[in-house]
Amino acid sequence: MTFLLGYWKQLAIASILVLLFSAGYYKGYSSEKAKFDAFKSELALRAKIQDEKNNATIKKQKQINANIKKDYADALKKLSIYYDTTSSTKWLRDHGSVPGKLPDVSDTPSGTNGDTQSNQSGSTGIAALDCASDVLQLVNLQKWVKDQTIVNN
Repeated sequence: MTFLLGYWKQLAIASILVLLFSAGYYKGYSSEKAKFDAFKSELALRAKIQDEKNNATIKKQKQINANIKKDYADALKKLSIYYDTTSSTKWLRDHGSVPGKLPDVSDTPSGTNGDTQSNQSGSTGIAALDCASDVLQLVNLQKWVKDQTIVNN
């Protein structure tokens, strides 16, 4: 008790300082917490907007893919009808004489990597349908790249 009576002024000043520090700390904390909460809500809003934008872009890309596949399949059917495969013209390479001498045959490979994927070419030459379908495939690929570039920009 004598301690409290002897040092009451110092204890009062220390208590007031602790109270002021605590009040300042709380005020600063609440201000920074409000800023942080506002930042988090803005970030969540931006993330939601970006997700919606990404979903819309993915939907457009899938639609472009479906359209290109459908257009290509339709055009390939039209080509098949136009170049009736039963009476298709084959273009043969000119296997005439070539001046010069070929080198001796070296070791030949033991096999191939597999059959070609084209089921339209005959072994006697290149069919017009092959050429037309290759051109059609390239045209559709160019259209796909152009459409995807537009969507992604």
